[in-house]
Amino acid sequence: MIRNNLASVNKTYIPIDKRVLTENTEVNFAVYQTNETKTQMSVMLQSDSVIKSKDRLRLGEVERLYILEDDSDDYEGFLEKHLKSIASNENIPIEQRADILYSKAASMMEDIFLKPDDVTNLMTCENLADGFMALIGDERVTISSIMKLAVFDYYTHTHSLNVFIYSILLGKFIKLSSGDLKKLAIASILHDLGKSKIPSNITNKAGELTEREFYFMKAHAKYGHSCAIAMGINDEAILSGIKHHHEKMDGNGYPDGLKGRQISLFARIIGFCDIFDSLTTKRSYKEKMSSYAALELMRNHMSTHIDVNLLKIFIKMMKLDY
Repeated sequence: MIRNNLASVNKTYIPIDKRVLTENTEVNFAVYQTNETKTQMSVMLQSDSVIKSKDRLRLGEVERLYILEDDSDDYEGFLEKHLKSIASNENIPIEQRADILYSKAASMMEDIFLKPDDVTNLMTCENLADGFMALIGDERVTISSIMKLAVFDYYTHTHSLNVFIYSILLGKFIKLSSGDLKKLAIASILHDLGKSKIPSNITNKAGELTEREFYFMKAHAKYGHSCAIAMGINDEAILSGIKHHHEKMDGNGYPDGLKGRQISLFARIIGFCDIFDSLTTKRSYKEKMSSYAALELMRNHMSTHIDVNLLKIFIKMMKLDY
């Protein structure tokens, strides 16, 4: 942070990523640059400005840009609103776009879990979905490059983000329509939201749950379903994806004991990706497995739980040789 005294008022500035200031977007915060001696700030872009091509050129010539710390919430809101334009901006290298998206998505996901009943969560989910759909829609983006974004230390919100990434990649690979892919994206983002209603000593337990603890944990599927309805979601495909992602093909899952094709496609996709991420993520009580080992385990020991056809498709998508 940089502190300057301007007009006898102590102001704090924070650096921002200038790559996200894309052409034809409106900023509701002032953007600053330092002078040559880096002792004073000057306004480079006024608040409520629409970024024109000439502005974009000027911004690109400056080494670092800043905003007032007081405007940080407006900046975060700007990032969320413009994830799609950032993801599709060809002036930003693909790897950098992916990194920007994942970093912002992680903080957005954390906010969703901190405020599970907030009605603005649906808009946040839609912005997340649009951003990543734009990214994976770029023909130069490879599946492996997107999967590398996944964080392999387990936290509820990062787990949900990983499952979201795997789910939309799988959904795109099986050629879901753009409308269905967006619905799948929203369902996968929210699939574990109900865990925010479970006591933290259960969700964060470093070890196997007792029978009583598991009884409480299983309620997260219904809680997530209720949260989704509360935020205005009424699409049955999305709601089923959230509520039924722990159903098993043999009927021994929860909460409704559905069997086989009674389980919706979204729930089968999310359920598969949920298991895959859990196996390939490090937990306090276990090391992460390789993708190959996790899929081998799922094929040999979970064939009655998961949709085996999705397993075959996932292996094909990842171009693994079994």
